[in-house]
Amino acid sequence: MKSAYIALAALDRTLRNTNVSAATVQGFPLDHAALNDTVRMLSHGQFAPDQAQDWQDQILAASNAQISAFTPD
Repeated sequence: MKSAYIALAALDRTLRNTNVSAATVQGFPLDHAALNDTVRMLSHGQFAPDQAQDWQDQILAASNAQISAFTPD
C-alpha cells in the first residue's frame, strides 16, 4: 500500500507541474491525515509498533526525479 500510494502521489504531483502537463489533471486527494490514520489502523503493536511517516519525502523525491527526466515531445 505504501509503495503504491507514493508512486501515485508522485505521479499526481508530476502531472500538476506546468512544465510537464499544460492540462488540468485531477488526481486523488492528498489527505495525509486520513492516510496516517489508515496506516495507524493497520499497524501491529508487536511487529510494527512505530509507523513513522517519511512518505512525503519519498513522494517529493520520486516526483522530482520524474520531472527532471521529462522531455517534451
